Amino acid sequence: MTLQQLKDKFNHWLRNKKCQSEHIPQHLWQAVFALEAQGCSISHICQHLSLSGAQVAKQRPYYAINEPKQNTGFIDITPQMATTVNHDNKCEVTLNLNDKTLNLNLPVNQLAHILPNLKGLLI
Repeated sequence: MTLQQLKDKFNHWLRNKKCQSEHIPQHLWQAVFALEAQGCSISHICQHLSLSGAQVAKQRPYYAINEPKQNTGFIDITPQMATTVNHDNKCEVTLNLNDKTLNLNLPVNQLAHILPNLKGLLI
């Protein structure tokens, strides 16, 4: 839903509410916080819908939007990395990331060249 569509819904509710003291309906508050979760600033939303920061702060705990976290492309390999060194100057590196596994067998002296590039191999 766009901010303009939400503004139209607010205006429709304002024109048709039963009494002056009627509270903003839940579905409109849900739409406010869903729009914020999509990246629209809450101050911009408040300005267009004539809402106060106090109104939003009061409602925020009731309408938490659980959006999936966006992939930032950052992979933390430190806790997931296991390296073993064999006596023949070779090492084995195993990385696990979600459903992906990467196994590397290489000479120890090549390890320093490979580690900075592991992120690209897992994406």
